[in-house]
This record gives sequence, C-alpha cells and structure tokens, in this order.
Amino acid sequence: MLPIDVNRFLSTFHSLTNIGWTEEGVMRLALNEYDVKVREELIKILSSIGSIINVDVAGNIRGESDDCTLIGSHMDSVPYDGKYDGFYGVIARLEILRSVKDLNITTNIQFH
Repeated sequence: MLPIDVNRFLSTFHSLTNIGWTEEGVMRLALNEYDVKVREELIKILSSIGSIINVDVAGNIRGESDDCTLIGSHMDSVPYDGKYDGFYGVIARLEILRSVKDLNITTNIQFH
C-alpha cells in the first residue's frame, strides 16, 4: 500500500475547495473566476512536483509524469454544490502523485 500524507492531503483539499466556497455551497461553475483560479493553483502544484502541464482545447488539465496511465476527476461544480463532488477525486489523485514522487517510485502515471 502506498503511504499517503494525510495532513498534506487535507491541507491541499481545504485550500483548493475554499476557492469559490460560499455559505450556501460551492459556486465554481465551469470557467467562472473561481474555476479559473483553482485551475491555476492546481497547475502550480503539479508544476512544483515536476509534472509537464498540458491543457487541451476542452480545458482538461494534464500533469504528465512518465507516459501511460491517466487518472482524474473534475473541479467545477453545479450552483451551491458541496466541496466533495469531483474535487475529492482530484486531490486524492494529486496525493498519489506526490507520494510516488516522495518515495522516488518510477511509474507511468499521468494526472488528468
């Protein structure tokens, strides 16, 4: 089993899911100012762990590490959604990449 840094996971999750958070829920609609901001923050994090960043014409972000498996989820929300919809999957997969890097494991993982 791959060890996960729970504190880093939670810190990243709360930091990123607070972008677009209101008392009524998340308002991170596709390509609104909050969705753009959280995308920029995710790209910074992926870049900091050495991922090669690619954004396709549909706005999908790929942080490539080696070249085989794709993992991912979504970060946008419906109006006044909860913090866990989609975003939990994004942060879980990010933490997998971070843990793999921390342990110097060679893989074929791509963040998507």
